[in-house]
Amino acid sequence: NVTVDNVKIIPVGTKGSDQEVMIQIDIAVEATYPAFKGTSFGDGTVCKNVVIRNSTINGNRGIATGYSYKDAKYLNNAHTGITIENNTITGYGGEGIFLVNAKDAVIRNNIITSNYTNTSVDKAIGLHILSVGNITNTKYTVTGNTARGHKYGIRAYSREGTPLNTVIITGNKAYSKAGADAAIQADTKYITNLTLNNNTEAKWN
Repeated sequence: NVTVDNVKIIPVGTKGSDQEVMIQIDIAVEATYPAFKGTSFGDGTVCKNVVIRNSTINGNRGIATGYSYKDAKYLNNAHTGITIENNTITGYGGEGIFLVNAKDAVIRNNIITSNYTNTSVDKAIGLHILSVGNITNTKYTVTGNTARGHKYGIRAYSREGTPLNTVIITGNKAYSKAGADAAIQADTKYITNLTLNNNTEAKWN
């Protein structure tokens, strides 16, 4: 139960080549926090009921969730109750928001930008939603946002496991440097119950 409200996170100095996240909603595993090596703390504990709102967040990546990408034992552990609302979020070396293996999340009324220009990898995305493994009964509600990315404005998909269950993308403005067709990338191949309504999709000029 954590609320981040009305904060400003703006790094100083020059942008590096790494993917450090300004706010990481993390999982307790060694891969995401090496200090857990050799301790009893790396037990796959995830976050519950996290609210980030009314804030300005800039960095290589803005907000991201961690997942157990090296230890299969905890791969299906998912964060729950994530709310991200009324923020201005900019990623310079990756996504504005990258949510992976969250069971339910609400993303609403944010301005989300990825200024990362390398479209050969899946980081040049404003809002990036991803499921890896077998996370069941997932639900994402994405509404009222303005999202910009060089590859996609908004992307939701699953990889190597169970499709996302419910994804609701309504009332957003999404822009991609690749053109209007890439502004929102969400396909029923990866999502069981997909709702796409009243979104504006356009090229990011």
